[in-house]
Amino acid sequence: MRRSLLSVLLPCVLALPIFGGCEPAPSSGFTHVTALRPEFEPTGKASPTGGDLVLHDGVALRSWRTASGERASLQVVATAGARVELSAARTDRLPARARVSITLEDGPAETVFDEPIERDGWTPIGIELGAYAGRKVTLTFASDAGVDGSAAIDWGEPILLERRGATRPPDIVLVTLDTTRADVVADPQIAPNLAALAKRGVAFTNAWSAATSTTASHASILTGLPVEQHGATTNRSVLASELDTLAEQLAARGYQTAASVTVNHIGHEAGFGQGFGRFRPATPGDSLDGAASIDQVLGWLDVWSASGDRPFFLWVHLFDPHTPYGPPRSFIDGELARRGILLPPQRVDPPTVPIFPGALPTPLAWLDGITNRAHVDALYRAGVAYADHLTGRLIERIDSLGQRERTLVVVTADHGEALGEQGVFYQHAGLWPASLRVPLIVAGPGWPSTPPSDERVGGVDILPSLVATAEGRIDEAPLQIRSDPGDPGRRVWFAETGLAQLGFRDSEVHFAQALSPGQFGVLLDERADGPHVRAIQRYPAGAAWLFDVRFDPALDHNLAEAPGAGVERYRALVAERAHGSATHRHERTVSEAEASALRALGYAEDPEPDRNR
Repeated sequence: MRRSLLSVLLPCVLALPIFGGCEPAPSSGFTHVTALRPEFEPTGKASPTGGDLVLHDGVALRSWRTASGERASLQVVATAGARVELSAARTDRLPARARVSITLEDGPAETVFDEPIERDGWTPIGIELGAYAGRKVTLTFASDAGVDGSAAIDWGEPILLERRGATRPPDIVLVTLDTTRADVVADPQIAPNLAALAKRGVAFTNAWSAATSTTASHASILTGLPVEQHGATTNRSVLASELDTLAEQLAARGYQTAASVTVNHIGHEAGFGQGFGRFRPATPGDSLDGAASIDQVLGWLDVWSASGDRPFFLWVHLFDPHTPYGPPRSFIDGELARRGILLPPQRVDPPTVPIFPGALPTPLAWLDGITNRAHVDALYRAGVAYADHLTGRLIERIDSLGQRERTLVVVTADHGEALGEQGVFYQHAGLWPASLRVPLIVAGPGWPSTPPSDERVGGVDILPSLVATAEGRIDEAPLQIRSDPGDPGRRVWFAETGLAQLGFRDSEVHFAQALSPGQFGVLLDERADGPHVRAIQRYPAGAAWLFDVRFDPALDHNLAEAPGAGVERYRALVAERAHGSATHRHERTVSEAEASALRALGYAEDPEPDRNR
């Protein structure tokens, strides 16, 4: 390896998956991150592709690949204290050598990094450019594949770090909890970490999900668009590449972007990697225990804190509250027991869990042998408690690194979960409050401690509020309803999986209409030997549900057929909203294994909506 006296390289082979394990560079006061896009030089071969998320050792970085004899380069104008960071990984576990050179305008190339990449995973490289301040610098990346010429190098997440401007934007951490009810999170015994976060920020107690499924709801959170506009309507959908995501908007404003998810249907192959420079996809076991995801993220936080003052946007998703309910047994017997939270027995006689004729439906197969509804409810709460515990580890690390005052933390959920309401047991089906009410807590710069807010807000309001906070437009940051601007009823819209239903809630009514036939929940016969399932609740296309929320908060009395209830006006609003909703709809092919996993989680083949309604 040759070193320029004008360059300082940090090519440590590190203990952590991306960075860490060697002495960090002193903080240089970086306040802006620019994602770089290398260009390939003509070689007479087919032009290599680049800019995709490429996975090595469990982490995907936005990458460019060079084979032997190929080169990629990028140009930057160096500023005082500027620094380029990227990572290199060999492909196919074959020997490969990575070379980086610097060329000034019309000057000779100077090799500043020339080393074999001998381990699997990403090897970080840092290049200080302060000595070239004010000059145009070309960095060239090349690989020598060794004897057989078959290996190549992936160059991952190249970014330029600069001091820019007097005000550093806040770091932003977005945590999305799967299948998490607002009322359960509101219990400080179940969610003490989120309760503490709410005390130093604001908790929105009237927050509503945009959808009852994971992909659709997350697409709304990350694009600021309602389901019928972004088109990712099912857990087999792909988020359209032409949409502008929160990660893309923050990257354009000088943020390093990273994500870690725990299920594949919001992974980078489903389109959710767009705008992220690094992305940890789901690994086996993540859906049952998100601890490995949190461990990865904590490593990132340690390195970002130690190696420079960079603004970052981090999205973390945790699936733990989803079925089959229950955190690791060690958490139940340890932490929950210390809090005095004990699980009721699995079985009671007569049973209180619904009794199905024949075998249990696939999504509820995990209930086999359990007859006590109180036990199931407690298991669900234990899963939420574990998600709170994992989120608490993340918040604690931010605080221990001294980053609390400059980190905005947002915690919400993709949707809720029904525990028997409207006949829906242990699923999130139908446009009912149990499936749609979600927690939403915001704390950090620009969001001082205030009493809980009962303003009606939705998942689509998160993106514009975070962008406003990042830009320092604090007066505009508090969540504002965007789904229907100027509506005095502050209307929020939501959709059932596959746009089977579309509905809204305002200050007066909760309304939903079926765009296609479907089903949700069960009808029960209460007998001496327990609640027996009499039938599945099915509905035809055009069915409607209308409730006066002022006098019927539990939604017990459907007024859709009542004279003078005004249902036709609400139908007209839904028809207008649904018109042209297929614009961005893209479905992906899933493997039989993933399809089977989705069915086991309660996501059957999603219905196609009737576009004529």
